This record gives sequence, C-alpha cells and structure tokens, in this order.
Amino acid sequence: MNSLELSSMSDEELASLDLENKTFGVIGVCGVVGNLVARILMDRGFDVVGTDISSKEDCRFYSSFEGYDIEIFFGGHPDEFFEKIDFIVPPPSMPKTAKVLELANEKGINLIELGDIFKLFSPDKNVMCIGGTNGKTTTTTLLKHIAYSAGIKPCEHNLKGMQGNNEFIPSLQTRLNGDLAILETGTDGTPGGLKSIIDLTHANFGILTNITVDHLQDPHENDETDFITRSFLEYAKVKGELVKGIEENDGTLIYNSDDPTIVGLFKEIDF
Repeated sequence: MNSLELSSMSDEELASLDLENKTFGVIGVCGVVGNLVARILMDRGFDVVGTDISSKEDCRFYSSFEGYDIEIFFGGHPDEFFEKIDFIVPPPSMPKTAKVLELANEKGINLIELGDIFKLFSPDKNVMCIGGTNGKTTTTTLLKHIAYSAGIKPCEHNLKGMQGNNEFIPSLQTRLNGDLAILETGTDGTPGGLKSIIDLTHANFGILTNITVDHLQDPHENDETDFITRSFLEYAKVKGELVKGIEENDGTLIYNSDDPTIVGLFKEIDF
C-alpha cells in the first residue's frame, strides 16, 4: 500500500491545520514507525508525548531518544496522556476501531496518520537512494563516511539492529535532521516498491549498483507456504523503478556501466 493512502485528511484539511504550540501524542514509540515519527516531530520543534505497551526495559529503540526531550508513558495509555495532547498519531497497523483511538475521538483529539506526516513534512535536503541487488549497504556506508569526513551530517535512523531499507525507514529517515539523506533502498522484487520509496523520499540522486538473479521466488505476504514467482526480467524492471523515479524527479543517476543487465535494461526497456 502506498503510504500516502494512510491519510485521514485531504490536502486542504492539512493545509488549514493550526499546528503552532500544539502537542503530538505518538502511540507505539518503541516501534520503528512511532520512534521515527516522534523524532521527526521533535526535530521540527513540536512537543511530543509518547506511549507504548512495552516496558521501558523492553523498549527496543529507546536509546535513539537520547538528547530528545520526550515524555513517554510505558505499559499502556493512561488518562494523563490524553490530557496532554492535541493530536494523536497511531502506528499504521492500528485499526481505527482501536479503543485508544475511540477514546481520543471522544475527547476531541485530532487524528494524524502516517500519510499525513509524509504530506505535512516534506524532505528539506538532497536525497540519495542506493539500489541494486548487491552492494547497497557497503555503498551506503562508504558514502556516509565520506560525508562525515567532509563535515556533512547525513540523517540517521539510529535504530540498532535494523537495516535502513526496511518498510517505512527510508521515507521517514529522510525527514529527520541532517544535511542530506543517504538511503539504502532495497526491495523484495515487488512491483511499485521502489517507486513508492522514490515518491515519498523525493529523491533527486540515485545509485544503481548491479542487477543479479535474486528474489525470483518469495513467500507470499499472507501465506508463507505459498510462493510468488517472477521472471528475471520482471525483477529487473522493479530495479528499474529507481531509474525512472530519479528521472521523473529531474535528478542525477549513477549506475554501474560494467553490469550488462543494467546496460541491457536501458537499451530494451523504455524509461
């Protein structure tokens, strides 16, 4: 699903929101999305109060809040949480029928969904997406090292143990504080996956390392006993979404001209 579909408000409604001196309540701050959303909001000067059903000891990414001024209620969503907030931001997996959201609605607290966050806060920096079958992590690491050595600070997700290409991480990471975004953008071969990342990150630079045989058979999302089978050409076309996305954004692409698959893709497929 395109993350922009996870939006509770129209563009006009979002534009009319009065956000000045408002406090955001973020549910699930011990998870990937909640953690990153809370930090994006605080990076932009908003007050944030978080909740999570986990204990502080079990809050996997708690260390990434170091240096941030955030109050977190662990173990649930107490009444005090609702008394402190003007907007509530749930994780995308939470149904609107969840008790915590029904309670927020009863108290007149406005719902802000993940898609709204993407619309409200566009990336304010150059964004480089690194794609390909192999070499993404190495290339990303080397480029970040070069940037730091030059006194340029890339935005970091700081989620220990998490790869940078997992689900919503690239799209949220690019909205964190930093001078530029250097993003590892992987895909399991699903059509539209890379296009969604390019659209949400507003990437204007891309690197395509190589295209080799991989992800031609993957477990189905809803049934791991059932497999999705795709041809190598279909897989290559998915990688080609990086090329088309950067082109549509009038960006710059660096690609491995020694890779015959990439060269052949450019010749045979109309990008």
